[in-house]
Amino acid sequence: MKYLYLTSLLIISALAFGQKSYTLKEYDNGDAIPEGKTLIYGNFVQRLGFSSGGFPQAVVIADYNSKKLFSLKVKSTFASSKQNIFMYFIQPGTYIIVAYQWTQSKWYGGESHMEYIFKDIDMEKMTDKKFEEIKATQKIERFTFTVKPDVINYLGTWHFDTGQVYFTDDKVDFDSKIQQRYNKLSLNEAVANLPN
Repeated sequence: MKYLYLTSLLIISALAFGQKSYTLKEYDNGDAIPEGKTLIYGNFVQRLGFSSGGFPQAVVIADYNSKKLFSLKVKSTFASSKQNIFMYFIQPGTYIIVAYQWTQSKWYGGESHMEYIFKDIDMEKMTDKKFEEIKATQKIERFTFTVKPDVINYLGTWHFDTGQVYFTDDKVDFDSKIQQRYNKLSLNEAVANLPN
């Protein structure tokens, strides 16, 4: 991953200049997995609870090889739960977590935010000046995950509730909570591939 920093800069540039991101197709119970794709799922802990209002939230990821951007809706419109299930079809491969897009409800509508995601950096408290200082003195890394073909991929619990993102493996408990809802899937056979 020695080119990860350069790749990150290219992706940030692409986002800044409006490169299109594609929305992944969400799994609906009973859907067949399309040929050449696999299924990813996990639990997303959002930054805001009720103050998110009726606004959706998304995480932008990029294919490591093609640099193509994809959007995972991690909170549906009008959902107010602090934690939300995500389950999508995706091509097998390695992906970089690029940014978190969220909107905070205000009296006048909403205030949109896009935070770029880096390892060990709290972007909620980051200023441009401080970030430039960090870039000049240390290696900046991004979270990546690899999605395997022919299996269901569990990506963990994504803790985006603070500016410093992290991931935990809660597969056994999470699977037991959602298995009845997704009764067409054998979640116990899913492989854990948490971002790191």
